[in-house]
Order: sequence, then C-alpha cells, then structure tokens
Amino acid sequence: MKNRGWVGRGVLAVVLAVAAIAAAPAVMGPSYEVLQPRLGPLTLIVVEVLYALFIDFPLATAYVAIVTVWQGPRRSPARSALGFTLLFFALIGACVALAPTSELLATWALADTFPVAIAEAVDGLGAPTVGLLLGGFLAFDLALCATGGVTADALVLSRDPKSDIT
Repeated sequence: MKNRGWVGRGVLAVVLAVAAIAAAPAVMGPSYEVLQPRLGPLTLIVVEVLYALFIDFPLATAYVAIVTVWQGPRRSPARSALGFTLLFFALIGACVALAPTSELLATWALADTFPVAIAEAVDGLGAPTVGLLLGGFLAFDLALCATGGVTADALVLSRDPKSDIT
C-alpha cells in the first residue's frame, strides 16, 4: 500500500512540474524579452525570483496541499515540498540538457531567451558574481518552497475538523 502512495505522489509531482514547465515559455520568455533592455545583467536573477515567487512557491504549496488532503498529514511537509521542488528542478535540467534534440524541449527550456540572459549576466557582472547570485537564488527558492509546504500543511489541517489544531 505504501508503494501505491509513493507512486501516486510521484505521478502528481510529475504532472504538476510538467504543466509548469510547459507554461514557462508563456511567462518567462516574454519576461526576459521585456526586462532585458531595462535590467541588463540583472534580468536573469529578477525573472528567476519572480518565477520562484509566482510559480515555484504556489506549485510546492499546491503539491503538499493536494497530497495532505489525499493521503493525510505529511510527517515533514517541508521535506515533501523540497522533494517536489528537486524533481521539478531535475525535469527542468532534463529539458535544458535535451533541448538540442527536440523543438518542444528547446521551447520548454527557453533556449531562445535563457542563454542570452545568462551570457549578459556573466558579461555584465562576471562569472563569480553570477555564480554567487545563482547560489543565493537557489537557497532562496528552496527555502521558499519548503515554506510553501509548511504553509499548505497548516492551512489544510486548520480546516480539517478532525485535526488537533484549533
């Protein structure tokens, strides 16, 4: 029975992640194009932070909320959210790595805008600074998603009449 729950959670995570990855070109691509002339080398970080706030956080929150309603409270909702987020990042990485093999994956990987933003960031700020900013962004994104998991768990359990939370 535990395997079924694990498989179901995995399928849910993949479906949510693929939906977000497929939607990214509609949101992130135009964001890069509009902000690049105005923000220059900082476009990469600004767009990624906006994406974390408006996509990653709600997605991790939704994942934990759905799983909590479906299978009951998580032992560690932050860890559940981080597990989802790492799968999401892995699928994004796979899209980026496989982008040269497929037009669809290239679109999902933002192959027409993302490399330009990285190149401009490195040219304008230098590789060490961009590395530091991306490392800080990654820590921020993971903390944000973990917070989303805890928030979802608290919200779902606070509405459950059988829960211990008052």
